Amino acid sequence: MEALGRGRCAVTMCAAILAGLSLAACGGRGGVIPPPYGPTGRVINIDQLNQWAPMYVTVPSHGVDFASLDAQQAARRTIPFFSGTVKSPLRDQPYNYRIAGADPKKSATTTNIPYLAIALKVHFKSNFGGKNLDFWLDPTKPACGDNVSVADRFLKGPNFKPVALTSNGANVGKVQITDGFQRAEFWKIRKGPGYHTVLKSARAMIVELVDAPPYSVVSAKPLCGGDGHRAGIVPIAWMFSTAERLAKKWAKTNQVALFLTYNVFETLDVNSPGLIGGYHLSFGRGAAGTQVYGVGVYNDKGILKNPGSVDINTWTHEFGDLLNNPFPLTQDRSNEVPAWGGVGQVPKGKCQGNLETGDPLTGSAFTVNYNGFTYHPQELAFFDWFYRTPSQGTGAKYSFKGTFKGYQAKICVPKPLQEGSV
Repeated sequence: MEALGRGRCAVTMCAAILAGLSLAACGGRGGVIPPPYGPTGRVINIDQLNQWAPMYVTVPSHGVDFASLDAQQAARRTIPFFSGTVKSPLRDQPYNYRIAGADPKKSATTTNIPYLAIALKVHFKSNFGGKNLDFWLDPTKPACGDNVSVADRFLKGPNFKPVALTSNGANVGKVQITDGFQRAEFWKIRKGPGYHTVLKSARAMIVELVDAPPYSVVSAKPLCGGDGHRAGIVPIAWMFSTAERLAKKWAKTNQVALFLTYNVFETLDVNSPGLIGGYHLSFGRGAAGTQVYGVGVYNDKGILKNPGSVDINTWTHEFGDLLNNPFPLTQDRSNEVPAWGGVGQVPKGKCQGNLETGDPLTGSAFTVNYNGFTYHPQELAFFDWFYRTPSQGTGAKYSFKGTFKGYQAKICVPKPLQEGSV
């Protein structure tokens, strides 16, 4: 691991991004993008944790030349992906999609997706109850009740190391979790058993030291031990600018930049902070190509109300979303799906319309035991669940662990806003 110089990043409202940002659902509180984030230096302290549900936002790609993505891939100026169309019974015109990896109908080999892990040590300063707080939330240190660093639990865990996995009665192999998931969702159409999509490290993890901006939120009490085990919440606009700055600094466009935090969440509204566990995004870097990156938290129990929403739960969600929808909310409407809702993080009366495989099962978890540690990855929905097409997946089911035995048959129609609602 490389320890690097401390960076500062001003909170900038990325207007083009935020204007198009889709909050699929308010799993916790808030969910409204407020006017400017409040008085300079304001810090809100929260002392009632264990009540929040995680939520995830879909962030539109920006600055991407979609017409040249195929050429960029051929020149290794973005990550490997395949394209196709699918006909849904709910629409006359076919849907177009791009998915990371190789086409399972054509490939019987392994496709490597290079990644670069960047651990963010986030520095918080606050005054609470007459006490000056000055602490770091540091992924290079152990989480509550552990003696192994968060970074090692993450990078040496089943999202990156092969483990024996089954899906709906099928042995999908000794694989990374998301490799096993993509094998499972295309189980019936794989060209051969050697089909894999593998996250492969491009270089040693980088550590960046960053200061939490004004308007950040900290918990009034540590979750365990000392101040380094509190929870922190930062404005998502700050994370946008921080992550893009550091992705440009360290990552190549044919690598996925992965930003790991410990107990640090994002929010859209600091006055009522719903906890965003992570997001993924792609953006254009001119002649260098198209950069894909993801942000995610590794968190302790006691922050989110679902007991399974801990450790790598957020990251499994984000990896599933990123691989199945690497260029989200594109101008050419690739990876749109018939609207769905009333499940996962999308409440009844609300709808979502993109191929985000984690969102319909937000808050779910299963367990994987690896190296003496019990991990809690999230279950993910299969491709065919979104398009309402016959299952190509394991056991003719529609999700990795069989929660979805069928698809959502109807198009979701959102309820109209009531008079006086926002």
